Amino acid sequence: MGADYYEEEKGFNKPLGPNYPPMGIGAGTTIKKAIVDKNARIGKACMLVNKEGVHESFDRLESGICIRDGILLVSKGSSVPDCTVV
Repeated sequence: MGADYYEEEKGFNKPLGPNYPPMGIGAGTTIKKAIVDKNARIGKACMLVNKEGVHESFDRLESGICIRDGILLVSKGSSVPDCTVV
């Protein structure tokens, strides 16, 4: 987890909200057994824990989330909305 830039430097042009949270990890979010790539935005009160124990899943790939070998991956530059549960 990291960032290539600060939002203030980049000329931030999208409104912040539940579907486009600020850069980083929101308050009250739980993450276990996951890899979060650079420039990811994870909203408030999310649970990224692979609670169903899925081994492989690509059904959330459009939102930048997939599961490989039981490890949850949040891809570079993706935006995870508030209250997402995986």
